Amino acid sequence: MDFLGQNPWLVWMFVGLLLVLVEAVLVDFLFVMLATGALCGALTAALGASVLVQVLVAVVVALLLLLLVRPRVLAVRDEGGPHRPR
Repeated sequence: MDFLGQNPWLVWMFVGLLLVLVEAVLVDFLFVMLATGALCGALTAALGASVLVQVLVAVVVALLLLLLVRPRVLAVRDEGGPHRPR
């Protein structure tokens, strides 16, 4: 357990990988946004940031992606792609 305490980026990477696997099953474009937040948390952990900063970065990135990117991705998916014939 001391190894994970000294390498918190591994925990973030594991969480990110689990979220990607869930996304692969559900294809809802929700969990991939959360996984990206987790990967950003891993990056901040690898850079030596505190746990509070890691969590804040992960949450802010995930929320921004959920609010700004996911609606557009879902709209394109629901339209059948960007080049759908009319």
